[in-house]
Amino acid sequence: LPEAAAGAMAAGGELTAPVLARVVAERVLREQDLTDLANVVSWLEFLAGLDMDEMPSKTPKVGAGDGIWAETKTQCSIRNAKVVSELDPDAPTRQQKELSRENVKGEEKLL
Repeated sequence: LPEAAAGAMAAGGELTAPVLARVVAERVLREQDLTDLANVVSWLEFLAGLDMDEMPSKTPKVGAGDGIWAETKTQCSIRNAKVVSELDPDAPTRQQKELSRENVKGEEKLL
């Protein structure tokens, strides 16, 4: 515990919130790994605060249900030999089979 923090402890040996915040900030500034992590957290918090629906974009919007292989799942259940028989991301490559046409379009939209 830094000396400044030790001297500012509240009765009972607990750190006050402002002192704890200062101790943490000093440590983050001292250690490069913590500084990098703090920058990432700050960037993610910034992005989380943006209203992504209002931002102009040339890419298609991704909505609820996009990326779910419902049609391929149906084809699997009726044992269509042309589509994958397992629903994991590596299945098309591993099995050398395709997703249903509708799901291929959805995957292209996500990429």
